[in-house]
Amino acid sequence: MRTFFRLIRWQTLLFLILTQFLVKYGIVAGLVPDRVLFLTTSDPSFIFLVISTALLAAAGFVINDYFDVKNDLLVKPERVMVDVKISRNKVILLHTLLNVLGVICGITASILAGNPWFSFIFVALSLFLFYYSARLHHRVVGSVFLIAMFPLIAIGLVWLFEFSTLQLPMEYLHLKIARVVAFYAFFSFISVLLILLVKQLDYLHNGMEDDRSFIASIGKSKGQLLIFILIFLCAGLLLSVAPLLFYPTYKVTLTVLAMVLILLGYAMFELSVAFREGNYSRVSFLLKVAVLIGVLSMFMLNIL
Repeated sequence: MRTFFRLIRWQTLLFLILTQFLVKYGIVAGLVPDRVLFLTTSDPSFIFLVISTALLAAAGFVINDYFDVKNDLLVKPERVMVDVKISRNKVILLHTLLNVLGVICGITASILAGNPWFSFIFVALSLFLFYYSARLHHRVVGSVFLIAMFPLIAIGLVWLFEFSTLQLPMEYLHLKIARVVAFYAFFSFISVLLILLVKQLDYLHNGMEDDRSFIASIGKSKGQLLIFILIFLCAGLLLSVAPLLFYPTYKVTLTVLAMVLILLGYAMFELSVAFREGNYSRVSFLLKVAVLIGVLSMFMLNIL
């Protein structure tokens, strides 16, 4: 059972599920006129959507470990589970089961939402994750950017389903919610990308990263510069866009996001220290805390 949970990256799945719930019951519920009615109305299509996203993500993680086992044995043998703690046949069976259930839940969510054609999204997502693990992961050095796109897609899926079913009295509310969702989606993309790049940089420094990683392909110095620029870009996003979206009505949300800005500033300082010392653990920790607080700030829209 422990091997199963490690294979499916259960912490990442919980974070993904939390993010999708906060998009619906934080952003959308906080911005619609009748918040109480929205929060008390059952929505089985959303539950199936969340389950589908989690299952497809888990299937992607499982099949990625399957195709990457040879490389993992070279760079991080102590973390390898395929062929060590679980057989290849069982991994394929687990991937197939998760994939099929994920697509079925996605189709069910689409039908319940009254948009059956949304089903093609889940089929395409399933095929893409398999193709990425089997082909792109070993051929495209920038595949880290594709991984970072997944939380953006998960957030976008929630809004796509909500947009198709919400009946708002004024058109500008649709646009307002879309802008807030886009803000958090872009923030999630940059944040996850940062965490992945810092992890690659740490592995490279400790001789645990292979030459197919993005950081290894561009070099350590350029990788450090890119991470610094991305942190600056994420901070700039909070400084320039957040006040326009949340002030003066949603001051609590803005205050929480200010905490994220402080953490990013501290991460930039720790990054300059890590460049000299080669210890990126503090930078990684600060970025993870910043992402978690940033995502939780979605719920603050219900508090104002």
